[in-house]
Amino acid sequence: MKDILEKIHKVQLESFCKLETFRHKDYLKILPTNHRGLYWLWTSLTLDELQMNTLPNIRKEVPISRLVEHRKLLNNICRIEKNDYVVVYNGIGGYHKSKSSGLRERIKQEVKGNGETVGTLNILKNSDISKWAVSYFDFDAPENAEIIEELNSASPYKEYAKDLEMLWRLHYGTPILTRH
Repeated sequence: MKDILEKIHKVQLESFCKLETFRHKDYLKILPTNHRGLYWLWTSLTLDELQMNTLPNIRKEVPISRLVEHRKLLNNICRIEKNDYVVVYNGIGGYHKSKSSGLRERIKQEVKGNGETVGTLNILKNSDISKWAVSYFDFDAPENAEIIEELNSASPYKEYAKDLEMLWRLHYGTPILTRH
């Protein structure tokens, strides 16, 4: 499994792009709707900036200030950096039965939390989007088929996505804003 995790990690690093770019309509050609996969959110903000600039959450949003305050000095926090950005969150996006909520849609929810029960970072509420980036691993992309085949499963996303999300954290460190 470690080999698969490292291959997924390499692919996700290659997909790195600023959230401003990701949100453009043209990016649909790169990551279409209704795909399934794993994603990572990155920021160029310092931990102090994250902690001080975050408004109190009034819904189910991730409690950014509290998590940073409690975790910033811990040893096993993810410290992966790229282009002056650091990984602060990772998750899964997709569907099990219905195609109504895919990877792209889940990432967009992180940018603009929409709903009383949506547990997201709600980036636009708290921050300048130019300070954020995203990367992902698309289970449905043809170029990732060889990696997915190594899972030896008829339903690789359903069977392995949650495990791969957690195993990535064990291998690379837990992003500071990830709740579980």
